[in-house]
Amino acid sequence: MKENVIDEMIGDIRSAEERADRLVHEAAQRGKDILMTAQAEADRIRRETAADCKELSRHAESEAERIASERRAATLRKGEAAANKLLEDKNSAVEVAADKVVEMLLKEY
Repeated sequence: MKENVIDEMIGDIRSAEERADRLVHEAAQRGKDILMTAQAEADRIRRETAADCKELSRHAESEAERIASERRAATLRKGEAAANKLLEDKNSAVEVAADKVVEMLLKEY
């Protein structure tokens, strides 16, 4: 009878060891699954972030080009206005000088 009890206890111990081995194996597998899922999620987030950064960069570049174009156009308008003013001033000065020359010629002849 003692042998039966001992055999039963040994059987229970082996059974418990098998369950423990199974639990350790299942836990290790779950850990691997969790790690693979986390890595896949990290890769997805990295790709999305890279795409978002590229889009933000394109938008910033486009906005900078728009602002530069507006500033360039404003500078050109100011330059054109200044050139036209200078041309008008010079034309007026030429007209005044021409009038004086004509007047002097008329007085002499």
